[in-house]
Amino acid sequence: MKRLMLLYVLFPVFLLSQMTGKVIKISDGDTLTLLLKGNQQKKLRLAEVDCPESGRVFGKNAKQFTSAQVMKNSMFCRKYNVC
Repeated sequence: MKRLMLLYVLFPVFLLSQMTGKVIKISDGDTLTLLLKGNQQKKLRLAEVDCPESGRVFGKNAKQFTSAQVMKNSMFCRKYNVC
């Protein structure tokens, strides 16, 4: 019974921490911008991806690679809280 109540309480949290949108901008190799419903823009960092920042060695290559993989595609995202 306790497990069922815990699931009932946490299920909406899982739904609210998910989003779907279209990739409209790549800032660098691990940062992109999604266009969500209602023309809302959300900037995201990709988890577990270590890319050089723009202006660093291979930064331009990392941005081009990410752009080629995801630009103008729809993306489903799940939010993780990382400290």
